[in-house]
Amino acid sequence: MKIIILSDSILFRNILRDCFSNFSDIKVYPESKQYSKILSLIESMNPDFCIIDSESVEEVVLKILPCFKVFLSPNTSQPIEISSNHYQFPKPNLLDLNEKSKAETFSASILNLFKDKGKQASFSSDLSQKPSTGTYRMLLIGASTGGPPAVATVLKGIGKDFPLGFVVIQHIETGFDEGYARWLQMESGIPIRLAKDGDRPGPGEGLLAPTDKHLIFRENRLYLDDGPRVLNQKPSVDVTFESASDAFGSELIAVLLTGMGTDGANGCVRVKANGGITIVQNKETSLIYGMPKAAIEKNGATYISGLDEISDLIKKLVK
Repeated sequence: MKIIILSDSILFRNILRDCFSNFSDIKVYPESKQYSKILSLIESMNPDFCIIDSESVEEVVLKILPCFKVFLSPNTSQPIEISSNHYQFPKPNLLDLNEKSKAETFSASILNLFKDKGKQASFSSDLSQKPSTGTYRMLLIGASTGGPPAVATVLKGIGKDFPLGFVVIQHIETGFDEGYARWLQMESGIPIRLAKDGDRPGPGEGLLAPTDKHLIFRENRLYLDDGPRVLNQKPSVDVTFESASDAFGSELIAVLLTGMGTDGANGCVRVKANGGITIVQNKETSLIYGMPKAAIEKNGATYISGLDEISDLIKKLVK
């Protein structure tokens, strides 16, 4: 088996190479991030897979690599299949890899992804062992500046057959909420309306937080709240995320999209702390990176994803 390591860190490459040194049938080729040479390198060596340092290799390069690839990310807490030949894997602490037992565990976990080359990889993780139904009960989407087209992109991606109900919290001017709900429904083909007291969205149905009201979950139902603005926002993403986290615990997925300020960051921290999943839009695809950046800096992101990949990630989580 041939493995190529793509990273601009000599230390990182050497430590990873040593992790696989106990496997006599494996050859590891540590290489730097010479983007112009990566494709020719892979063509000449014909590796079984690449281990990629996410902080070194550009995403556009990652997407065009034809081989199997393991994408090491410091912002991922568990392995996940992104596509048939692309896996995201938690980036290890290099100091931990100096311990033989931890290095062996890491290398074995990576190799387990590729037990059956050319077939869908199987691996042991919390995600792969979750039941196919009933694991998650609610999806939340929070956004501000630049949010309408971003929210529409996510909703079009998950589709009208999405098995969960969802709630959208969007910072929007007074009087535009009903029109926004109609526009989202037209764009996505999913029934979407303004939330009201006692509401609970059914499968494949969306509710939008009305302007000038907070939206709070109590015992799995939604209630409008006329409390003070939070971080100068009403509705507040934090208020809904935090109350939903208390109501649904680990059965919640929260998505934080583009926006100015820090609203949603504390909510993501609460969701993640209670065992839920948070997906935060990356810098490259955010019109305004304020809210996503704040969540990431507070360690509130389970996954950091480009806008076009968020819906696929959601569907993989709930399948």
